[in-house]
Amino acid sequence: MGLSTASLPPEITRLRQLWQRFSLISLFLLLGSALFLGFAWESRYALRWLALSGPILAYLVVVFRMGLPYNHRPEEARVLPALGAGNLMTLGRGVLLAALVGFLFLPRPFGWLAWIPGVLYTLACAADFLDGYLARRSNHATRLGEILDMSFDGVGVFAAATLAVQYGQAPTWYLIVGLARYLFLIGMWIRKISGQPNLPLVPSTARRVLAGLQMGFLAVILWPVMAPPASLFAATLFGVPFLIGFSLDWLTVSGVLRPTGTSRRFMDIATHWMENNLPVLLRGAVLAVLIWASLQHLQQPGLPEWLLVVQWFVALFVISGSAGRIFATAGLILIGIQQSFTPMQVEHYLLAAIYTALLFIGTGGYSLWKPEDHAVYRRPGERPAITDLERSR
Repeated sequence: MGLSTASLPPEITRLRQLWQRFSLISLFLLLGSALFLGFAWESRYALRWLALSGPILAYLVVVFRMGLPYNHRPEEARVLPALGAGNLMTLGRGVLLAALVGFLFLPRPFGWLAWIPGVLYTLACAADFLDGYLARRSNHATRLGEILDMSFDGVGVFAAATLAVQYGQAPTWYLIVGLARYLFLIGMWIRKISGQPNLPLVPSTARRVLAGLQMGFLAVILWPVMAPPASLFAATLFGVPFLIGFSLDWLTVSGVLRPTGTSRRFMDIATHWMENNLPVLLRGAVLAVLIWASLQHLQQPGLPEWLLVVQWFVALFVISGSAGRIFATAGLILIGIQQSFTPMQVEHYLLAAIYTALLFIGTGGYSLWKPEDHAVYRRPGERPAITDLERSR
């Protein structure tokens, strides 16, 4: 028999009350959203949306309920009576992702409704950033938060990647991006039941950068502002490095790529060259491509002059290594805007590839100013400086 409410510790009783409130509020939000979609869209689509998002929300409620005893800091055993702002933000992210899953296998909404999937995932990505920040700043990082995070991490990427393919914004093979985490976990499980060891992964900043950029890209690709062929090419640029990262992690877990030894030393040398020397070459390539594109524009005008001026302005920041990752992002947005004036040209593809590479690896040596590195090499809300080991893969 289970413990009666009276015999439970007061902290657990308090958390159960919070869980009940969350469950009721989430249920009302779900039903209200279904009613809204029924009026604004079609009732049959609203019912199908409810049939998909409902089980995901139920899963969230069950995970939350089972995780209540773990609402304590990792180094402590005392259960905290309050959830904290970070956990509340994580739960909100779960509700947003449940709503996003509801759009799977439905026609793409039209008009202003077409913005809803992209907005839902964008808000979920923002919540993913803020929940850790709030938890660490308030010293309320808990095991419950870790459990909820792990439960939601794969759901969002899977749903967003599937919708991107479904809407024709990404190629079919991009579904592997959404399934990568699950395939990785299944592979580890198969190794475990077959008696093979799963080696631990070394802490990696690159892993966090790959995941963060992939989530940011998925948020943008779901907005109704990009279209093929630019979106298909962008999906390739962002998807391939993400899958390479997972492949390297799998080689490490399976013991093919050892954390020490010759292969590890080779990887360290290659990583150092890619992070310091390759970006300098890429920044020079931006200048060469823009000069060539400007000469082409004189012969075949098509873009408005203001767009070319802005393009050069953005590129100069990238070339000088001043907030390079930020302005590389701006450069990619400009390339998307150019599609409304002229079809994608060779120089657009080249610039998109270079800007994406600089987003992943940074602007390297001889950079004037790299403020974004603070966010790259330190988790949100984390106060201690990152170590050299964490900077390396």
